[in-house]
Order: sequence, then structure tokens, then C-alpha cells
Amino acid sequence: KVHKCIVIGVHGFFPIKIVRTLIGQPTGTSIKFASECKEALIEWGIENQMDLDIETIALEGEGRISDRVDNLSKLLENWYDKIMKCDLLLFATHSQGVPVSINILAKLIKEKYEIVKNIKKIGLIGMAGICLGPFPGLEERYLIRAYSTLEADIMMELFEFQNPKSKQSKNLIESLKIILRNNVKVTFIGSINDQLVPLFSSLCYQMNHPNIYRGVFIHGPLLENEFKDCRFLIDLIHICVLITNVGFSDFGLIQEISKYLMGNLTGGGHSKIYHERQVYINGIQNVLETTDYGFLNSEKSDKDGNGNENGNGNENGNGNENENENENENDDFGFEIKQIDCKKISKNIYYLPWILNNVINEIRKVKSLESRQIIRNLKKRYDEWEPITKELKELKECFEAIKLEK
Repeated sequence: KVHKCIVIGVHGFFPIKIVRTLIGQPTGTSIKFASECKEALIEWGIENQMDLDIETIALEGEGRISDRVDNLSKLLENWYDKIMKCDLLLFATHSQGVPVSINILAKLIKEKYEIVKNIKKIGLIGMAGICLGPFPGLEERYLIRAYSTLEADIMMELFEFQNPKSKQSKNLIESLKIILRNNVKVTFIGSINDQLVPLFSSLCYQMNHPNIYRGVFIHGPLLENEFKDCRFLIDLIHICVLITNVGFSDFGLIQEISKYLMGNLTGGGHSKIYHERQVYINGIQNVLETTDYGFLNSEKSDKDGNGNENGNGNENGNGNENENENENENDDFGFEIKQIDCKKISKNIYYLPWILNNVINEIRKVKSLESRQIIRNLKKRYDEWEPITKELKELKECFEAIKLEK
């Protein structure tokens, strides 16, 4: 049981005025996230008959990721006394703020472990996070040219996540290792029609671990408009996320179809997600209603994700320099790390029939699912699907093999 709770809000990147006219005014402040998460936590507490004493912290400050991590970590020191006494520490964050928050939390665990060692539960809710960069090719569009020099640098930095060998990608992976090994529950929620971040990026597709939970936000009106005739895709994505959450593979299906889900620039898909109460509730449930995965409270594990007291294995903090970085990584602590180069994602959609066949076989392996009913419903959705655009018509053809499933 928990009583004293601290909720920390961390905002994303705020664009300049000319860009705001295109993608909408930013309302996703740190105060907004902290307040929304607090309200959701109050709702959860009432439902579970738990008396919660909740305090919010809003970490404000823009800049490049490393600068924000350093500056906001320094700012967080003002609350160390209260953090040490809390039962629940929960981050609520959006967009660029997701990798920033992951790095802040890892830095806190690694450098100030005495501050967090007695906290019962620690969680992080990442909404539309930029974990594998924005949509490939977006950096070449007019949108980026509208930024000032500094803001363009901040924005372009986000595209470094597309390369698994970049400093940003390596730092994110190492920070995730640290927090997950210390039993932090991480919830990644993506927006299905995000205009800036592909779904596989917001779901942090490169890392799997039992402490990671994934979900997809679908704004209600979308089901009556843009996605009214695409329920097959929605159900397929739901299935992929579902089997991934219980340790099975979608064989890259979400990665392959994310480009078909990209929302229009003024659609607000990137921002609507943090107004939805259920997004926060899902993150809270992941922290407070799931079992612990072998909490490693020891001198070996409380320093970093690799058992190294000095950080990440070398002076640059990028792990073993002799490591073969082209291979996927697995270890005894539940990590599965995939090397995904977003600029090299296959454009041959005719791989999809084979991928779908593998996903169907995975569904049959999940004992807790009624696989036959799921497959029948998916076939029904496919028959009802009447795509309009050329791209979606081609995509439907690639999934035609679903009609042969029994």
C-alpha cells in the first residue's frame, strides 16, 4: 500500500510561434501533466479505497536533451527530502520529455541511490515519446526550416534516435536498463494518428522487458471519421500491442505499418493524448497493480544497468566499445534490445503477408487469449475494410492471406 505520493511532470519541446500556427498551441506543460496525473491518481485511490497524500512537481526548462537532464536534475534536488519520504514516485511526461525523464530518473538512481532506495513504487508514463525519432523524412520538410537556429538544433537532435549507434540512442538504452533493473514500471502510450512521432517510436519499440507496458491512444472522434473504415488496422494494432505486452513478438508489424497511420499536420494527434484521463490511469495501474520483476536491491544492481559502479562500462558512457552493435541483445535480467535503424526500414510491403502469418501463429501461442475468436473477428474486420487511397488499397492486398485463416 502507498500513502505519500509525488508526481513529477516534464514537458516536451515547445516550437516557435510560426510553427505553433501550423500544429496548434502547446498546452502540454509540466504543470498540466502533473495535475492530470494527480487527478487520475485520486480517482484510482478512491476506486481502490486508498487514502493518498499527493504532491506535484513541475520541472520546467527547455533546451537540448543533455542540457535539460542536467538542469532539471539540479532543480529536482530541491525536493530530495520529500522524495526520500514518499511511497510512490511517478513521472508523467510527453514527447521530447520522455527520453529526458528516463535519463533524469536513471541519473537519480545511479548517482543518488540513497534518495530512492526506500521508495515502494516508482513509475514513468511516457506519452507520444520520441524514442526512435520523429517520422523519417520529416527533417527535410518545410516544417523544420521554420525553426530558429537553436530550436532547429534541438529538433534535429531528435532525429539522432533513428540511428541505434548515435549517442542519444545509446544513452536512452543505458538509462532504460538502469531504471528497469531497479524495478521502475514504464508505460509507453502512443497516439495512433500522431503527425510527428511514428507509433513504433512512441512505444519504444527497440526495448522489451517485463516492466514495460505499452498502449495506444485513439481519440474518440477518429473512430467516426478517419478510422471509421479502418477498424481492421486498429484491431491488428491492438493485437500486436497485446501479445507484445505478454512477452510475444509482432515480428515488426507495427514498425512496418506506422507510416500508414501518420496524421495530418494540423490534426493534433501528437497533443490530444495528454488530455485523456485513461492514459494516466493505465500508467498508474502498471505501477500499482502489477507484480514486481525480481527487484535487484543490491550494491551490484543499484548503480547502473550493467552492474558497473562507474556508469556504463567506459568513460564515454556508451557501453562496451568492442560490442557488436549490429546484433540484438538479450540478457538474464529480461532485457530484449533490438537494433532498429529507422532510415533502413524496408519499403517492400510484400513482406507483410509473411509477417502477418507469424503474428497469427503468435496469437495461437498465448494461452490467455481466445485465439480462434480473435482471428474470426480480424477476418470480419478485413472483409468490412474499404480503403480509399492507393497506399491503403495496396496494404489491404498484402493482408489478404488473413482470409485463409481458420
